Amino acid sequence: TGTLTAAAGVSGSISYNASGSVNGISLVSGSQLTVSQAGVYNIQFSAHAECNAGADTIWMWFKKNGTNISDSASKVVMANNTAQLMTVNILDTAATNDYYELVWQNLNGDGELLGEAASGNIPAIPSVITTITQVK
Repeated sequence: TGTLTAAAGVSGSISYNASGSVNGISLVSGSQLTVSQAGVYNIQFSAHAECNAGADTIWMWFKKNGTNISDSASKVVMANNTAQLMTVNILDTAATNDYYELVWQNLNGDGELLGEAASGNIPAIPSVITTITQVK
């Protein structure tokens, strides 16, 4: 739910500080989304990317058991004082106790994943939302 920042050119896993409805998925070590059953999963994220200190490029991708998942990266190129919503979903076959991580990196250190508090009748905006649903 909080704003995430990173040093330029350094990739890191998204750490979660809250979880919603959980059925068969557990959060391990703050970043590993672990499945309790083998099957096919739809894994998706949305991230509120923003640059307010300079232009930047942000990449996000998925890892499975610590290894990058091929063809899972996305990229946004943003001018200063801009924001974009990044969202991607993939389907993947998992064994029992496989884990997934969402990873990000920025080019210049100016891009961030912004979380915003609730305001008036508008609910809070989490910096990142990740959903894992077993489909088979």
